[in-house]
Order: sequence, then C-alpha cells, then structure tokens
Amino acid sequence: ADGISKMLTILRDELEMTMRLCGTPCLKDLHPKMVNAQSLDRHNDSTPIPSSPYVYKAPATSVRSPDYPDPQDPDTIRAQIQHLQSQLSLLDKNSNPPSPITALRFWGSVFVQLLKVMAVSTARSVFSTSQAGSLHRSALFLLVFLVVHMAGNLTFLFGKDAFNRYGHTLMSNPFILVVEAYLALGFVVHAVVATLFTWRKRRMVARDPIESGKLAASGTVLLVFLVLHLKAFRFGDERIWTAGDGTEMRDLHNVAMDLFKDWRQVAFYMVALLAVGFHLWFGWHKAVLKMPVEKELKAPFDTLGKVLVLPLCAGFALGPLWAWGMQMSSGNSMEPEL
Repeated sequence: ADGISKMLTILRDELEMTMRLCGTPCLKDLHPKMVNAQSLDRHNDSTPIPSSPYVYKAPATSVRSPDYPDPQDPDTIRAQIQHLQSQLSLLDKNSNPPSPITALRFWGSVFVQLLKVMAVSTARSVFSTSQAGSLHRSALFLLVFLVVHMAGNLTFLFGKDAFNRYGHTLMSNPFILVVEAYLALGFVVHAVVATLFTWRKRRMVARDPIESGKLAASGTVLLVFLVLHLKAFRFGDERIWTAGDGTEMRDLHNVAMDLFKDWRQVAFYMVALLAVGFHLWFGWHKAVLKMPVEKELKAPFDTLGKVLVLPLCAGFALGPLWAWGMQMSSGNSMEPEL
C-alpha cells in the first residue's frame, strides 16, 4: 500500500509540473496537439529499437548451465564500491576549478544573452496568442520597468535638486502619458491573467497554499502596496519647489521626506520590498522556463536572475532608509502620519 501511494504521489507531482510548463491549469485545457509523437516514427523495421543492456542473456540451448553472472558475496561488492568511491574522490581532487577570468567571461556572456532575451521580449507587446504567453511577456516587461525605476529612485541620494529634476524631466516629457498608459496596461494584463490562473488551480492552492499559492499571496501584497505608492507619489501632494535657475517643479523630495519620517511607513515599505523580492525570486524561475533559449542557458539564467534580485530590492530600500536616517540624525521629531 505504501509503494502504491508513493507511486501515485510521484505521478501526481509529474502531472502537475507538466501542466504548469504547458500553461494548462485544468485538465480540460489539455488537448492531443500538446503531445509530441514525432519520436515514435524514428524506429521502423530496418532500425529496430535496441534491447536494454541490463537484461540477462537468453539461456544457451547447447549447454546445461545458462550464461548468468556469477554471484558475489557482500564483502566483495562492498570492496568494489569502496574502490569506485576512492577513484571518484581522486577525480574530484584532480579536477581544477575554472579560473576567475574564465568564470567572469562565462557569466559576462550569460548576462549579455539574458539582456538580449529581455530586450526582445520588451520590444514585443504584452499580449500574446496564449494566456501563458501574455503572463510571461508582461512579467518580463514589468521587471525591466522595476530596474529602470530603481535606477531613477537612486537620484534621491544625491539631494533635492537631483531628485526633483529627475521627476520634472519625466513629467515634462510629452510621451509620459503614453508610457504610463502602457505600463498600467502591463500591470492589468499580468494581474488579470495571474488571477485567472490562480482561480483555475484553486484546488491545488487549497491543498498546498505555500507551494501553489505563494505567488498569489505576494502578488496581493504588491497590489496593495502599488495603490498606496501611487496615491502618495503620483497623485499625492502637489507642492511646488523652485530650482536655482527659476524652474518651478513638483517637490517630490519633500514629499518623500515627509512620508518616511514615520518609522511605520518605512517598516511598511520594507515589508512590501520583501514581498517584491519573494515574488521576483520564485516568479523568475517560471519566467526562465518559458524563455526561447537553449536548455543549457536556462540554469545560468535562473541563477543570474536570482542573484540580481538582491541588489534590485536593496536599491529600492535605500531611499526610505536614507530619508528616515537623515531625519533621525538631524533630530527631526515630527509627529508620525499614517
């Protein structure tokens, strides 16, 4: 009974993984066209399928005893295993690790190829002929936006003039409304398709919420954070600041300083960034599986993407922590606001 239960568990896990890779949350989404049967035509009468090398030879008819392997006692088998283990240990010692220059060249090449894949995906629209394709494209597009947005946020560390001019340059661009509309469309597509997939596999989520529902939970936290973030910075206080050259612009620096004088706001942002990192860490693995690249590149892409998640989240965290730390060091004890 235990063996049958284990077999059924393995079969269920393999089926669930295959359905995830195919982008089919339900059994009704499966169809015969998804089965690749081309390899069945590779063998014919002239090229028969070879027999397994692990089967015994057929008993000889001309002798009394068949040609079976001689049985070995357990001590002999243990000695052979120890000999093989010693040979493997010797090979591990003799194998030289790649030099730092070789490793740097390898990861540099992987990074360039990853940038190429991201650029091609971003150049396409967030829409695809399949729901899974739209989810994949919108995810890569939003990831590119996060990298650009984080780089812009770092201007906050260079003072009021740099940060306010950065915001003024963006808002005075005549194409900013088109960019914002397309960005909002990407968010909507990603959220709607992800919600639809989560609803289709709701039974799997209910059975194992940690494994099957982690992206849905972190995505919900991100949605709440996005609404509050837009309310504070995009549609918030419109106070005006005049630069040294007389240019009037929105004082985003002061808005951020007022918001992050409250340690509770800073703590909320840190929790939201943990959700961002969590979502990116596990979502990136699924995105890599759907990338149209060679199989040998998927593992390096997965490793490189997860490594870059850490500096991305750290870059977003610098702004709130810097604003709160500067005000604490200057003795600014304003009343906190929610």
